[in-house]
Order: sequence, then structure tokens, then C-alpha cells
Amino acid sequence: METLNDSTDDKRLRNQAFGKRLKALRQASGFTQDQLAEQVGKSSETISKLERGLIYPGVDMLILLAEKLDSSLDELVGVTQSRGLSGKQVTLLSEAHIALKQMDEELLSVALKQLQALNSLSTR
Repeated sequence: METLNDSTDDKRLRNQAFGKRLKALRQASGFTQDQLAEQVGKSSETISKLERGLIYPGVDMLILLAEKLDSSLDELVGVTQSRGLSGKQVTLLSEAHIALKQMDEELLSVALKQLQALNSLSTR
């Protein structure tokens, strides 16, 4: 019985993490929910449900979303980031990645130095 609950919890966390990535990518691309819905041939209600983690798209929709949001499937789905990490870590890494992509080189350099300093504090 615990395995079923764990699987259900994993699915819920996966859907929520996907929804947060989708929303962040949509906003970074400058689309409203209505505009993205029009681009992919779905309703804005469907986009809203995806972003809230209530539903998960099929492969064809994932590909279309990635294309319209100028994103890789890995970034959209979060596969490469999720191995061995908790659902919360995956979500935080995805949000950080999206924020970092929007920075110019100077800000990226500052962010990297800050992350390295934080990391050195945690390894002491």
C-alpha cells in the first residue's frame, strides 16, 4: 500500500514541478496563458491545469510546448535534473535555471560567484 501512495505522491510532485517549469518558461517567453493556448491549439483552461499540475501532457504536446517556448524537452520536463533529487530540489533547480537563462554575462558571473561562496560555506 505504501508503494501505491509513494507512486501517487511522486506523480503529483512530478506534475507540480512540470507545471512550475511550464509557467516560468511561458512567462520568460512573454506569453500569457491565452497566447500560449492559441499557439498550441488548446484552451487557456488546459494551460492553467497544466501549470497547476492537475494534468500532464502527452508526448506530442510536450514537443509542441518546447518548440513554442524555445526550450529543450529536458528543460521542460526536468529529466536531466531529477536523478537522485527530491521533488523540491528539482523544482528549485528548474526555477533557478530559468532565472539564470534570463541574465546577461555580467549578472551570471556575479550569480556564479555567490553560488560558489554559498557552496563553500555548506561544505565546511
